[in-house]
Amino acid sequence: GAVFGVEPGLGSTLGGIAGGLGGAAMLSTLGWAAGPLGALAGAFVGSALDSVLGGDGPEVRAAIFTGAGTARAEQKHTVASATGASGLAFAGEAQRVGEDGRAAVEALTTQFVALDEALTALTRSAGFSVDLSNQALGTDQFAVTADSARDFVRAWIDAVAAPFDDELRAAAGALVGDTAEDLIASYQALLLVRDDLRRGGGLFEGLGSLSEISAAISPQEVQRVAAFGAQLRALQASLGADALAAWEQSQRSVFELWRDQGDAIVRAADVAATQQDFALLQAAVQERYQTELQLIGQIMGALESSAARFAATYESIFVDGLKTEEERYNYFRDQADELSRTITTLTDPGEIAAAAEHYNALLQQAYQALGEGSRDAMRDEILRTIDEMRSLVEGRLQSALDAVQADGDTGTPGSVANAIQGATETAIQQLRDTMAESIQAMARQQEAAAAAQQRAADQQLAAAAAFGGWVSRLPASIQINVPAGGEISYA
Repeated sequence: GAVFGVEPGLGSTLGGIAGGLGGAAMLSTLGWAAGPLGALAGAFVGSALDSVLGGDGPEVRAAIFTGAGTARAEQKHTVASATGASGLAFAGEAQRVGEDGRAAVEALTTQFVALDEALTALTRSAGFSVDLSNQALGTDQFAVTADSARDFVRAWIDAVAAPFDDELRAAAGALVGDTAEDLIASYQALLLVRDDLRRGGGLFEGLGSLSEISAAISPQEVQRVAAFGAQLRALQASLGADALAAWEQSQRSVFELWRDQGDAIVRAADVAATQQDFALLQAAVQERYQTELQLIGQIMGALESSAARFAATYESIFVDGLKTEEERYNYFRDQADELSRTITTLTDPGEIAAAAEHYNALLQQAYQALGEGSRDAMRDEILRTIDEMRSLVEGRLQSALDAVQADGDTGTPGSVANAIQGATETAIQQLRDTMAESIQAMARQQEAAAAAQQRAADQQLAAAAAFGGWVSRLPASIQINVPAGGEISYA
């Protein structure tokens, strides 16, 4: 009798058909990748069916339940369960079909989930909502047969098309295909034609109704025409582009760009539903992050420049109010002395150089605050201070250079190079120890094998010696007498 809903001998046929389900044509059409899923499920299901056909009892079942039908799958025999991208529930039951049957159900359940994801992405990209959670397909139990994938796609399209307008629903119901891949290609072509007719002015306009066009033109030709139409529309759009608006967009500030990118991300996040939607959303977020870094740099630069600008104005007015040259000199000199003490604590070469430049400017301002006579009196002291500060700055920079060089010296404890050297030496030693242990273990195995061989040889020698002893105890001659009508006797 039929097991899994197919007659004996059809297992290999199913393997070939299901194997083609995830083929390159369908996947490239849908714009997603399922890897070896189709080939794996198809080939494995084929071999599995061949090995389990001919079950021995009435409760033999391998089937995939969907939607509300999952409640009918016996829990103790449920080997796979999942919820698809559409919200549709799946439960694979393998009852008394062995490990091969179990693997077949698991593989086909995975394949059904992949088909659901592809169909959901395709439908949502056409602008339709898809939600099959807590819903039932027209057929909610699919036996593992050569047509199970096609039947699932047929039932899925019928369920999703229920809320479509009358014309689109009728066209979807009239779709035909020998395989699941054919049906999906026809469904995609239907959505492409519908989108072209709805937009107006497209290449399909005026050729007939939605159903007529879908029935008359192959899915492959529809895709080719639709792609060509998209190129033509893009070309037409570029001819009518507003150059002034484009220029104004290019003149946006970094802040305006950051703000607009954020608004666009919020709008995209509200409608994101497919894997492609979220991939585009991720790219947008990463692009905005780079804009954000640029904006932060701009803000930090503005903070520094505005602070310096206000400080310079404040200082100019404050110094102008100082009454004596001594007050003016001490104002700048006190700042320079405080900065010199700070320089002794710095280790970053960039900070040392900036502090030295600021110190030099303060010392010049202090000197310029003096009158002619005071300059002559203070000149030698100020020059000595300059020499001391130059030596201090050069010493700090040399210390920084020495630290960098020491960090690259493997002989300096605590340096990065020393840490790396220690880690590599430890790793090498561990590797050597592991190899030595392996070699010793092999040697011990060889010694054990040699000892076992020696024991076997010793046993053989002992057996040979025992046999020789037994032979040596035999009489020199053995006579056999067979009297007439009597038994054999030995003498």
